[in-house]
Amino acid sequence: HQVFLEIGPHPVLGHAIRECLDAGGTSGLTLPSIRRRENESERFAASLGSLHNLGVAVDWSVLQPAGRPVTLPRHPFRRDRHWTEPRPVAQVRLGHRDHPLLGRRTDRTEPTWQARLDTEDLPYLAD
Repeated sequence: HQVFLEIGPHPVLGHAIRECLDAGGTSGLTLPSIRRRENESERFAASLGSLHNLGVAVDWSVLQPAGRPVTLPRHPFRRDRHWTEPRPVAQVRLGHRDHPLLGRRTDRTEPTWQARLDTEDLPYLAD
């Protein structure tokens, strides 16, 4: 064997395996399954990726079981936007209704409102 995956909480056998390989005149590689102070799932995935890159047959179905097929729409995706806003908000935005503080939207190109503030119409302004 030339590739070893050490299963344990921290790699401790890598040096011993290296000495055995060197004594036998064989090249080889040891990989840790996890290491202290490292994200376990990231380390494990990186080691499995290294095994795969080295030509080791990894049974990926054990880690990621096959999902169930889903039906997808057969028509192309249309990038239409659909706004959902309450009707009173839309009426104020479109200038069809006065906003209690902003008033009525003017016809200018930039968003502009004109309002008459009166404590008789809006008594809470007196506070």
